[in-house]
Amino acid sequence: MAGCPSSALIRHVSFWLMLVQNAGFVLVMRYSRKQVAGTQHSYNVSIVVVLQELFKLVVCSLVISFGHRSASAACAALRSSPRELGRLAVPAACFTLQNNVLYVALSNLHPLTFQISYQLKTLLTAGLSVLMLRKKLSAAQWASQLLLAVGIVLTQVADARERDDAEILAQHRNPLLGLLAVFAAASSSAFASVYFARTLKG
Repeated sequence: MAGCPSSALIRHVSFWLMLVQNAGFVLVMRYSRKQVAGTQHSYNVSIVVVLQELFKLVVCSLVISFGHRSASAACAALRSSPRELGRLAVPAACFTLQNNVLYVALSNLHPLTFQISYQLKTLLTAGLSVLMLRKKLSAAQWASQLLLAVGIVLTQVADARERDDAEILAQHRNPLLGLLAVFAAASSSAFASVYFARTLKG
């Protein structure tokens, strides 16, 4: 169709938008926690997460309303499928947990350490895909997951030998708590993604 962007262009734009969003999300979140670490007043993480979810709810409601041409038709469609809503509540709860613990992780880890450690969710997603979706991975795919795990371990060892560039944060950081929070966030994200994929395949 004339005037429509090609699929290749959409893929490239989507890739760069995801890249900017993921990098910007971590850096902005870490900077905001760093700014308030040495002060008595800090924003409430739970309120931030609730506002995030409310924003998503508003946007999704608008999209559904637009698809059904009216808000009443959208509400009727949602009421007619309570079981589906219950299924979607599971990944929603997982992502809410993930958003909460991400703040804990970034408050206790260096951004680079967090970014690399958080890639553990790729390994967890692969494992859960095999268990829940009966997906088969090739030897090359398993080898790449193993290399990723080794890279995460080596990063943690290197980070343990380095000092953070912000001395004021050193006494407030708890790397073990940060790593546990990263594992919780990665596990929650991986399970939610695989569960949602399983729900769609139905």
